[in-house]
Amino acid sequence: MSSFVQGYEFHAASAQSFYRPVTQHLLDLFPAIPVEGTIVDLGCGSGHVVQLLVERYAIRNPIIGVDLSEHEVAIAKAQVTFSNVRFVHGRAQDVEQIATHCSAVIMSGLFQQIPREERRSLLRACHRALGAGGTLLFNTHFYRGAVPEDALYFYVRWLREAGKELRACGLSANLDRPKPIGLQTLTPDEHRTMLMDAGFQNIHLEQKSYEMSLPDWDAISGYSVFIQGALGIDDVSVGKDALRIGLRRAFDALGLKSVRRNWLFARAVK
Repeated sequence: MSSFVQGYEFHAASAQSFYRPVTQHLLDLFPAIPVEGTIVDLGCGSGHVVQLLVERYAIRNPIIGVDLSEHEVAIAKAQVTFSNVRFVHGRAQDVEQIATHCSAVIMSGLFQQIPREERRSLLRACHRALGAGGTLLFNTHFYRGAVPEDALYFYVRWLREAGKELRACGLSANLDRPKPIGLQTLTPDEHRTMLMDAGFQNIHLEQKSYEMSLPDWDAISGYSVFIQGALGIDDVSVGKDALRIGLRRAFDALGLKSVRRNWLFARAVK
């Protein structure tokens, strides 16, 4: 089970060049005139989506950011201080206890962190939390189709090089563990079916590609959930160093400037 470690938040990755256009595209799918009601950002991290909602989209609805990491919530509270916004520590699965009759529920990069067996019930909970005409928005870059075939060699080389570094430290990646949650992937059609089963309509799915540079991957390599998922070790300090060293070796060996990654975007209406 992955855990959140202070000092290893996603906050650093959310400041990287790849993340802003990804988030902005998700919010481009937002209704031009949202219905009345609270907007809930599940897995809000350090508040990047919430800040864009207020600054770029001038949303004045009440907004609640929810995150399972107390450390991320603390960062969000310190840096996002709009009067219509509040942040709470909590689980996405408990969205109905956090707000009801919502105008929108947003999940940016969260869905792949939910165990596959809980995703269907989460979507149903989101549907119940929304008011009539409310919108669900989410994106994910861990789904079947996220990794272009021409990028597979990068991930293989990266983990191989990271494994070498772990062994030099007297450790090894845990290869016998259950499949990490992020690799419990679904196809776009399976996402659509889950949304339909949860009661949503007007479902829109699209895929977009983004180039991710070495600094982008380097920042992600400092995120505790990613470290534990990629290597299966609890020592996030050693894991971070191994991933970052392996990353540079892979980029250098393969002569890369960036690596393409596909993202799936979803919008659905109650």
